Amino acid sequence: MEALSTIDLQSVGFVALVTFGAVSAVNFWRPQSSRTNFVLSVIFALGLGFVPADMGNMIANRIKDAIMVATGLNGAYQALSKIATRVGQ
Repeated sequence: MEALSTIDLQSVGFVALVTFGAVSAVNFWRPQSSRTNFVLSVIFALGLGFVPADMGNMIANRIKDAIMVATGLNGAYQALSKIATRVGQ
């Protein structure tokens, strides 16, 4: 139980989220077995464990901003392409 009391939940949340996303991305491109997914999770979590919590928050905020920008640009592109096809008809 001592090990659980020393865990920084803010850091673990970031590491868990990014580890899950990284393993999911690997599986998207090339499906892996459960054993391989576990090993990848350990490797990603170990590597991400060295990222300070403050930097993890900054990275998470940058990712959130990037997703918002990409969604906005994609929506604008879709809207303008539909308008362009209707004007061209």
